[in-house]
Amino acid sequence: MPFVLIAKLLSYVFVLAVYLFIIKIIQMVSKDIEVMRRRKTSEIAAHTYIKVLNLRHNLDFPVEENYPILKDSVLGRSAKCEISIDDPFLSQRHAAFIWRDGTCFLQDMGSTNGTFLNGKKAEGDPVELFSGDKIDLGQLSLIFVTEDMEDA
Repeated sequence: MPFVLIAKLLSYVFVLAVYLFIIKIIQMVSKDIEVMRRRKTSEIAAHTYIKVLNLRHNLDFPVEENYPILKDSVLGRSAKCEISIDDPFLSQRHAAFIWRDGTCFLQDMGSTNGTFLNGKKAEGDPVELFSGDKIDLGQLSLIFVTEDMEDA
């Protein structure tokens, strides 16, 4: 009798393990689809983007080569951010890229470790971005690239 109970319990554990495995596979596939969607968006000629300067293989978390800035966007660790990067030194909502009259601005969102623009801490009001500006946040160094810089 106890063997039947143990066998039944093990069969439930096995079914649960299979379901958890399937859920993990679905999560991995959805992340891959999101990465492919981001790549396709950036390849379709995003004229303004931030480019990662770090050697990606030296980072302990995945990053894209560049991230398009097509509209107002928040960069942070949260999956709800338009630019979500799993850097442990980023705040959930670290910095924002804000468009006003065709000009892009950078604003720190009260992050713990700060946002630096060309070596100076960006705090308070949004700061206007220009082609070639260097942005440091978390463990990342980024360069702001616009259509003007590509033409040069």
